[in-house]
Amino acid sequence: MEKVYGEYYYPGNEISLDLTPPNKFLLGKQDSHGDVVDMNIFSEGTFNLEDNTIILSDSTTQKNMLLQWLNEEKLIAIKIDSVMTGQTFLVWNKLYPNGGVKYSGGWENGKKEGIWQFYDEKGQSINMILYSNDSIVDKDFKYKD
Repeated sequence: MEKVYGEYYYPGNEISLDLTPPNKFLLGKQDSHGDVVDMNIFSEGTFNLEDNTIILSDSTTQKNMLLQWLNEEKLIAIKIDSVMTGQTFLVWNKLYPNGGVKYSGGWENGKKEGIWQFYDEKGQSINMILYSNDSIVDKDFKYKD
């Protein structure tokens, strides 16, 4: 189950999907107000992984939604409210089973972009990789003074 833990987003319309230990999910829309980002939750509950299918079970409506686990960083919508079938959710924070961040990074046009930071299970930064257009520019990136 831990392979799916993460905070994902659907760049088409700012929809966010959090899959957190122990198998909880939140699905909502992000609204930005200056420096503040709010998440308006429209579905929450539990999830299970069967083969490569993630089944979200809404705790209020008892309705199921489906995603396909493509890899550690991408999920494909099969049946999700407010998301067209086949659309991709991209990870921006990958999580350890303890809930800590394993790595985080950004995307541009569906490709890795900028600095991706990696952490150990205690939350200590262990590495940074710089990406441009989905390609590694520097696999041991360090900020310059």
